[in-house]
Amino acid sequence: CFKDIIKSASGVYGIDENLIKAFISHESVGIPNAVSCTGAAGLMQLMPDTARIDLGLNVPNYGTEKLAKCKSYINIEPSKCNKIHTGNCDLKNDERFNPEKNILAGTRYFKQQLKNFNENEKLALAAYYAGPGNVDTICGERSFEECRNDLSELRPKGSVPAYVDSILDEKDKFEALA
Repeated sequence: CFKDIIKSASGVYGIDENLIKAFISHESVGIPNAVSCTGAAGLMQLMPDTARIDLGLNVPNYGTEKLAKCKSYINIEPSKCNKIHTGNCDLKNDERFNPEKNILAGTRYFKQQLKNFNENEKLALAAYYAGPGNVDTICGERSFEECRNDLSELRPKGSVPAYVDSILDEKDKFEALA
């Protein structure tokens, strides 16, 4: 699914197609209308402000109450509410739900993180997940391996290194299928 869009995003931003596939598989299980507990949405799970401000996508300002309605599973334990499909968001006007715009924007955002972290793929993955400010504050000039334990203290505990490992494992699986 989304093969042509992935190929285009890979060509535009120089990111391995298998890594983009890994993002999509991990972040949304390929469901274009997926919304996380934190409000990240679409195939590559873009946060509203990141998508709107940093990437220039049209994202309605849901506000706290409207976002709660968009995320139809507010009281579910966070570890159980990822990748849930919802029909309560503004699917027509929120460009994060447009597969082409989401994949291109998510790939561009990852490329930005690669540049921010001197082409260090693991730090860029950590930044994609936990935010570049958090990763920069915790790691500074250290490598991912050197700050791995410190990154483990971020939301929820241990999730950042696990996210990085999972994305890279999924990338390897896609490479093996090629």
